[in-house]
Amino acid sequence: MILLLNERDSLYDAYQLDLAVTNAREEIKTDLEQNLLNKKYSAYSEVLEDINQMKINAAETRLTFYCPLTASIDDGEEYGSAAKYIILDNRDKIEDMLGIEQLPDLGDMAEYVGNHSGIGKKLLYAVWGLEEIYGEIYGKINCYMTGELNAEETENLRSAVEGQNSDGFGESFEQRAIQTDEGNLYVSFWNSGNGYFLCTEDELDDCIDKSQGLQLGGCKI
Repeated sequence: MILLLNERDSLYDAYQLDLAVTNAREEIKTDLEQNLLNKKYSAYSEVLEDINQMKINAAETRLTFYCPLTASIDDGEEYGSAAKYIILDNRDKIEDMLGIEQLPDLGDMAEYVGNHSGIGKKLLYAVWGLEEIYGEIYGKINCYMTGELNAEETENLRSAVEGQNSDGFGESFEQRAIQTDEGNLYVSFWNSGNGYFLCTEDELDDCIDKSQGLQLGGCKI
C-alpha cells in the first residue's frame, strides 16, 4: 500500500487507505488483497473506488430509495431557502461534497444502517447520491444487499435510511457549506413538511405526484 502513495499525498490519505483496506468486507477481502499484491492500482484513490465497485459487484440485489432535497443559501447578507434551480445548477459540487462526506474515516454507512434496520451484514453497501428526475434533483440512496429482503425488512431498512437522512448522515451533510456563485449552499435529504417522502423506485411517480399536490395546496416541503 505504501507504494501507492506519493509526495502529493498526505498522512490523511494514507490513513484513509489503511482504514479502507483493513475494514474491507469479507466478501471482497481476498480479491482486494490479490489486487494489491498484483499491483493493480496506481494511486490510493483507485483502491477506494474499486472497493466500492467490488461491493456493488458482490451484491445479489439492490434497493433504491428516493427523497426530495431542500436547500438553504447564505450569500453573506441573507440566509434563506434556495430555489430548486440552484440545486440543479450545482449538482456536481453537491456530488463532490457527498463523496467527501462518505470517505472511510467517517464510517461505513452500511454498518450503521444495517445495525439500525436489523438486517446486519446483509447490507453490503449504502451510498447517498443524486438523480435528476423530471428536471429536478432528488436524493438517491442505493442499498446493495447479499439477498432479497422481505416486506418487514424493507420497511425496517426504509426507516433506518430515513433516520440517517434526518439525523445521522443527513444532519452532518447539511452542515457542510458548498461554495457556489450564489453563496454557501447547504443541502438536506430531509425536511419536516407534509410533502416529504422516502420512496422506492416503484413508488416514486406516485410519491412525486402527491408531493406536488401538497405544494400546490400550500404546504411547504
